Amino acid sequence: MRDFTELEAILSNMTQIARGGQKVVYSATHPIYGNVVAKLFFKTDARSQREIDISADFEFDCVPKIYETGHVTYVGSDTLYVIEQRIEGEELRKRLERDERFSLKEAAS
Repeated sequence: MRDFTELEAILSNMTQIARGGQKVVYSATHPIYGNVVAKLFFKTDARSQREIDISADFEFDCVPKIYETGHVTYVGSDTLYVIEQRIEGEELRKRLERDERFSLKEAAS
């Protein structure tokens, strides 16, 4: 297992963009994949692993492509990481928190 610093050495322009109870998310540039996000899961549960496996096994137009997964040592712990396609735009959660209504076309899209 490699250390998080090795992952940092591969990715450039790393900037933390979110942190929650389950994970920390960085925006970065990968030398092969281009604009990506790197997600570090503090605790891997069955649900998180299922979502990762499904996304990695199938290509959905509405789900960011997963390029790489693995484990690194992060803050002294074995931590699952995922490098995936970065999608520009506003988070759905922020729109929902504003009680924003969606048209049928937007919701279907």
